[in-house]
Amino acid sequence: KHVVIDQVALEGVQARVTRFADGRTSIDDLLGTPKNAPAAEAQTSGQALAFDVAGIDIGNAMLAFDDRQAGRRFELSRASLRIGRLTPGTPADMKFNGHVKSSAPLLDADLTLEGQLLLDPAARHYAFKKLDAHLAGQAATLRDAELQLNGSAEVHLEPLRADVDGIVLTLQGRQGEAQLQAEARAERLRIGDKDIQDRKSTRLNSSHTDISRMPSSA
Repeated sequence: KHVVIDQVALEGVQARVTRFADGRTSIDDLLGTPKNAPAAEAQTSGQALAFDVAGIDIGNAMLAFDDRQAGRRFELSRASLRIGRLTPGTPADMKFNGHVKSSAPLLDADLTLEGQLLLDPAARHYAFKKLDAHLAGQAATLRDAELQLNGSAEVHLEPLRADVDGIVLTLQGRQGEAQLQAEARAERLRIGDKDIQDRKSTRLNSSHTDISRMPSSA
C-alpha cells in the first residue's frame, strides 16, 4: 500500500483522556477491537505501509491525561508541531514547542525540541538526528531548572540494535539555597543483542550560599 497525503494542518486541537480507577479509559470505545472480530482482522498484514506526507503543521494544541488509577495528571498545552516532507527512509526536519505540567513527578516547564525525524517501517529503522531539546521551569524539587539535551539516536528492530552518538545532557537549577549543575556525555553508545560498547563521562557540581551568615549592610 502507498499513501500520499498533502499538507496536514490542524489548529486548536484539544484532547482529554481519563483512566479510571478500574483501568478503563475514556477512549476504550475508539481503540478497542470488537470481541467477535476474527483474529486475523485484529492483526496487521505484516506489510509495511509506504507513505509520502508533504508536511505536518499543528498549532495551539492541548492534551490532558487524568490518571485516576495512579493519582496523577499530565497536561501539554500551547503545543505546536511542524514536520517537513515525511517519506520512509528520508530525514524530515521537525520542530516542537509547548508547555508541560505533571503532578507526579512534579513538572511545570516550557519544552522546545528540534531535529530530524526518520521513519522507515519497511526496514524497521527509526532515528532522531541532530536533537536539540531544551526544558525550562520547575522540575521536581528544582526551581529555575534548565535542561539541555543534544545528540542523535537510532534504533534498528531487526536485528535489534540501538546507536547513540554525541549525547550531551546538562542540567542546572536551584534546590533550596543550593545552586546545582550537572553534565553527562555519551560520545558513542552501541547496544546490540549481546554486547554494549560505550564511551561516556559525567560531571556534577553544586554550590551553596548561606544567606543568614552574610554580613549585614547596616
